[in-house]
Amino acid sequence: MSTAVTKSSTNTHNARQQEFLRPYYEVTGDRDTYQVHVYLPGVAKDGATITLEKDNLLVEASRRPHWQEGWRPVHREIPAADFRLRLQLNMSVDEERISATSRDGVLTISLPVAEEAKPRTIAIE
Repeated sequence: MSTAVTKSSTNTHNARQQEFLRPYYEVTGDRDTYQVHVYLPGVAKDGATITLEKDNLLVEASRRPHWQEGWRPVHREIPAADFRLRLQLNMSVDEERISATSRDGVLTISLPVAEEAKPRTIAIE
């Protein structure tokens, strides 16, 4: 199942006083595509949102406790948490081809490099 990616032209984020955890992440890539792997343990697939605004990528996610119906917590060490990661992209991406997936607590965002941003070999005459 994919996580939705939205593009924003205006700053729609609330200026709320809330504490966010910065998740661990890594960026890998080659000439054609970069991937951002964001570690979000305990976050459901529908618990994350990704927003692209100009050259900023914003990932927000929430981890909430969940129990089977009729069950109650006896002991908890895993707190609810809100995550936020903001990355400035230093390359042009093909916005129409951005995709994201979530598996085993890792959100993977695929950022295809725009054709005009790819390196070119110039022939010498």
